Amino acid sequence: MSWLTPLGLLGLLGLIVWLIIYIIKPNFQRKIISTTYVWKRSLKFRKKRIPMNKLRSILLIICQILTISALSAALAQPFIAAAEEEKNEKIIILDASADMLTALEDGTNTRFDRAVTQIHEYVDQVIAEGGRVSVILATNTPEFIVQRAGEEFKGAVHEKLDMLIDPNDYRCTYGVANMEEAMKLAETVLLENPKAEVVLYTGTTYTDPGKVTVVDVSDMNEWNCAILGAKAVIVENFYEFTIDLACYGRDSAINLYMDVYGVNGGGTRSFNESVLYTQEMGSVTLTFGNDQARADTEDNYILADIYSYEYAYIRVGHDDSLQCDNNMYLYGGTKPELKIQYYSSLPNPFYSGVLRALGDTVDSDWDIHVKEVRNPDVPEDSGYDVYIYEHTMPEKLPTDGLVLLVNPDQAPNGSGFYLGNRFASQSELFLEGGEEQHPLMDGLDVSNISVTMFTKINNYSGDFVPVMYCQGYPIMLASTSKEYKMVVMAFSLNYSNLPLVKEFPTMILNMLNYYVPSTVQDHLYEVDDIVTLNARGPELMIEGPENLKLTMKNFPGTMHVTVPGSYTMTQTALSGEYVVENIYVKIPAVESNIRLVEDVLENPEIEYVEEDMDKDLVFYCALILVVLLFCEWLLQLKEYF
Repeated sequence: MSWLTPLGLLGLLGLIVWLIIYIIKPNFQRKIISTTYVWKRSLKFRKKRIPMNKLRSILLIICQILTISALSAALAQPFIAAAEEEKNEKIIILDASADMLTALEDGTNTRFDRAVTQIHEYVDQVIAEGGRVSVILATNTPEFIVQRAGEEFKGAVHEKLDMLIDPNDYRCTYGVANMEEAMKLAETVLLENPKAEVVLYTGTTYTDPGKVTVVDVSDMNEWNCAILGAKAVIVENFYEFTIDLACYGRDSAINLYMDVYGVNGGGTRSFNESVLYTQEMGSVTLTFGNDQARADTEDNYILADIYSYEYAYIRVGHDDSLQCDNNMYLYGGTKPELKIQYYSSLPNPFYSGVLRALGDTVDSDWDIHVKEVRNPDVPEDSGYDVYIYEHTMPEKLPTDGLVLLVNPDQAPNGSGFYLGNRFASQSELFLEGGEEQHPLMDGLDVSNISVTMFTKINNYSGDFVPVMYCQGYPIMLASTSKEYKMVVMAFSLNYSNLPLVKEFPTMILNMLNYYVPSTVQDHLYEVDDIVTLNARGPELMIEGPENLKLTMKNFPGTMHVTVPGSYTMTQTALSGEYVVENIYVKIPAVESNIRLVEDVLENPEIEYVEEDMDKDLVFYCALILVVLLFCEWLLQLKEYF
C-alpha cells in the first residue's frame, strides 16, 4: 500500500490533542453522604455495574483513537499500486514473405534485414525495462524463434536473430506469410499473459491493424517491375502467348523481352515491346500471336505459326528493388512422345482413330504416335509405351508398357487369366460395373455399354480386379499394380456398341492417365504449391534451384516447391526412352506488389485485458470512519442516557 498524500498522516497529531483534552477533562469528585437504607441499597447496586462501565470507557477510548487514525489515513489518500511484473511483454512477429526481399537501390539491405536490425534494438529496450520477448517468424508455416525470453536469455535471442539473416541459411521465404497461423501462435503467449503487446514488422500497410502494433520497414524509394504470370494457349492450331505485367512504387516504361526457343522443332523467335505504365493502370496484359507478327529482321523475328516450342524465356529490362519476379521460363510447348503399337488380325479404325483424336485435342498431355502392324508382319515386344493386341494374341507379352488385350483368342503364357467358352445372345446384353470403383471407370456409365458376344473368363490371378461384368461373368479385367500394366477386354468391338458411345474415348483416356501418366499436370506453379508427380519408369530424378537433387520412386508422389526457378525432371520410361521435362515456379503475384495495402490485419482471438488501475482506498477509510463514529455515538448514548 502506498500514500498519494503522505502529509495527511500529520492528522495523527490529533491523537496528542485528544490525549491533552482527555487529561484536562474535569472529573466528578467522590463524596461520602449519609443516607437512608434505600440510598445505600442503590449505591450497592451501582457498584455492581462498575466493571461494565470500565469496559465501555475502554471501548470509547479505542473508538476515538481509531476515528482520528482513519481520518488521518483518508487525508493521506492511500492506494494499492497495480502489479508491474508482467506488464512489459512483447510478442514480435517478423513477416518473412517474398516482398520482404525488397532491397534498397544498391541491391542490399532488404526489408527483412532492416526488420531484424530493428528487432535487435527493440529486444534490448524491452529486456532493459525488465520485460520478456517472444519472436515469431511468419512464413507459410509460422514458428517461434524464441518464446518468453527475459534477461537471462538475452544473448540467445540476439544469436537466433542473427541466424535469420545468415547468408548460408537466409530465412526470408519466397512465399506468402500465413498471418492467421502466426496470430494463433501469439495467442499461446497471450494465454499466459493477456497484457502482452503484439508487434508486427512488415512492409505491408494495413488500414485497420486492430490492436496489433505495425512497424513498417519499407523505404519510400523502393519500386518493383514484375512479371505476374504468363501462359501459352493454342488458338487455331498455333500458340498465343499472354503475359501479365505490373509496376509498383513509380510510373515507368516497362521494357518486355521474350525469346522462344525450339520453335517448330528448331530455331528461335524473339519479341520485345515497351509499355508506359502508370500506377492507376493496375496490371497490363500483352498478347503475342499471329496478329502481332513482326517483320523478319535481324533483331526481331516473326512470331507467327508457332505450333510447338521447347521453352520461352521472358524478362523485363530493369534493375528494381525486387529481382525474383523480373524473369521467368514458360515450358510445355513440346508434349512428351507417347508411342503406341496396334496389332490386330482383323483391324478396325476405332482404336487408331480415338488415339489420334486424343493426341489432337488442345489439352492433350501427349504427342501420340500410333504404329499399326498388320499380318504377316510380326509385332515388336519392346520399345513402346502402349501395346494393343486385338483378336490374335502374341506368344510373348511385353513388359515395358501398358498391354491391352482385346477379344483374346487365347490367354498368353504368364498373363494371369484363363478363358472359357464364348457366350452369344440374340439381343443386347448391357454391362454392369465392378464391386470396386477402379480409376479406369471414372466418368463412365457402364450401363450404356452393351455386347452381343463375349468370352467367359473362368479364373484370374490376384493381380487383376474385374471392372465390368456381363451376366455375372467378369468381362473386363484391370491390373491393380502399376508395375504390372495389363487390361483384358473379353469382347470384340464388332459385337458391342462401345465404339459408338462416349464411354469409349473416356475409357482409353483413363487407361493412359492411370498406366502411362503425365509427369506433371501443369508447367507453371507458385511457391508453396504442392506438385503432384508421376513417372513412366521406375524412378524420377528432380533437379532444381539451390542445388536441389531428389529421386522419387513411389508414385504418384508430391513435392512442396519453396524456391522460384526452373525444375528439371528426368526419367527413363519403361519403353527405354529418356524423357526430360521442366516446370517453372514463380513467386505469388500478390508478393510482387511491394506497395500492398490490406484492409484488415488478422488479430489474435484472445481478448486484451485492460491495464489494472491503482486501487484507491480513500472510500474504505471513509467507510471505516463512519462506522467508528456510529459506534462512538452508541457508546456515548449508553454512558449518559
